[in-house]
Amino acid sequence: MSIANKCSVDKCSTNNFCKQMCQKHYVRYLRYGDVNYISKVANYNGENCRYKGCSDPIRAKGLCNTHWTRLNRRGELGPVEKESFRHNLSFHPLYSTWEGMIARCYRKTSKAYKNYGGRGITVCIEWRNFAVFLEDMGEKPGSQYSLDRIDNDGNYCKINCKWSTWEEQASNRRKKQTLL
Repeated sequence: MSIANKCSVDKCSTNNFCKQMCQKHYVRYLRYGDVNYISKVANYNGENCRYKGCSDPIRAKGLCNTHWTRLNRRGELGPVEKESFRHNLSFHPLYSTWEGMIARCYRKTSKAYKNYGGRGITVCIEWRNFAVFLEDMGEKPGSQYSLDRIDNDGNYCKINCKWSTWEEQASNRRKKQTLL
């Protein structure tokens, strides 16, 4: 093959795709206006993600790839701690319970947000890490139990939560307000 059929970007020996560039560099050119965009970001002054406790390299706007993606998908970073993913605890049976609690309090797209986060109910800082939540609450006593707040107007924290059956939770509800 002749040199003319190779990508015109330095140190790239891939065959041309369009406009004297390989497909990878052509896509970068179309998306970012710069064929070397990715390599510039990867070497971004050696800075780390600005999200608390994250030491991954920056991708964009001061965030690593994980937090940048989360920001774009949900519109917010949210309180989810990276520790849960590093220790593979996301496969734990209680992870979905914890994730539901976080969603009810912080994710505005959650159907239950208006009854939790919309009312000002939050999750204590310690429990925003799944490992701490699991240590404080322990395993469910049985499959018929779910997470219950003792004071319905209180936040999710160790002293205000317990495992309860559906029957116990039914008696621990807010009073419905009737309009006259």
